[in-house]
Amino acid sequence: MEHVVKMDDIANIHYDAMKTLITSEAFLNKKWFILSGLLRSQANDVACNLSKHFAKIIKKWDSDNIWHTFLGKMC
Repeated sequence: MEHVVKMDDIANIHYDAMKTLITSEAFLNKKWFILSGLLRSQANDVACNLSKHFAKIIKKWDSDNIWHTFLGKMC
């Protein structure tokens, strides 16, 4: 299945800023998201946090199980 995503906002931010961003109303009102540059433990924390806000991670990528990227959709 191929996903076409229209991106309204793109940012390269530090993990501490990302933790705040993913709980913000502006983020939670987006239909789609891509989060990247996460270390393994950070990726686990973000995935757990997103699940509390009814986000669905559609696809995951990792580079040598070190750097992680998520494509997701708000439900």
